[in-house]
Amino acid sequence: MVLFALEQPFLKPLPPQAPDTGVWHQVTPHKDCHIKFEHVLYSAPFSLVGKPLWLRANDGCVALYEDYRLVATHPRGQRKGRRVTTTDHLPA
Repeated sequence: MVLFALEQPFLKPLPPQAPDTGVWHQVTPHKDCHIKFEHVLYSAPFSLVGKPLWLRANDGCVALYEDYRLVATHPRGQRKGRRVTTTDHLPA
């Protein structure tokens, strides 16, 4: 008996590289409107300072979510100690 005999014609080979599923962390923006992830500071909107956010990081970007709403994205791959700031996130 051959396993998956009926499904065999429909199966495709696996991709050469595994998909990038990313990592999730719960973070809270500090008073300077930044969160810290892997020794890099990323800005978040000023109105969200002190509120819990979810951070999703993959190979290309860092995204911040409030509940299920995307609130900020930043390119990933910055040097340690770097501060990545979007000026719209800062107070007037």
